[in-house]
Amino acid sequence: MPPWRYEHRVSDSLGEGMITGRVLIAKLPTHELLATHAERIHDILVHVPLIQDDAQWDCRVWMNHALAALRAEGSNLSTIPDVTDGGQAEDKLKAFGDMAQDRVLRKRPSYVSDVPHIDMRVGRK
Repeated sequence: MPPWRYEHRVSDSLGEGMITGRVLIAKLPTHELLATHAERIHDILVHVPLIQDDAQWDCRVWMNHALAALRAEGSNLSTIPDVTDGGQAEDKLKAFGDMAQDRVLRKRPSYVSDVPHIDMRVGRK
């Protein structure tokens, strides 16, 4: 199995047919450039540990740690849900993923607005 690695790159998930659904976890202010937000998020995610050679560790575990690291930054990222293994948020995400996958398989979305979405933000105003 190849080693886990973090990649920072632009992708066209819709065009590549790799998107199943969209999960809203935070809203970022529009008075800052998107590139500024992307750089800040990258600076956080690049420090989330990648564990090699551990059968219990997978991309889901990394995602949970990544979301926690982003949430810890506070500010606009404080609305990111606490997703833990077997927790309520994870169950909600799994159910949404199953529904979204079924919907996408029945009718492949041609626009981002056609992709199933869910708002998972917590403590939002």
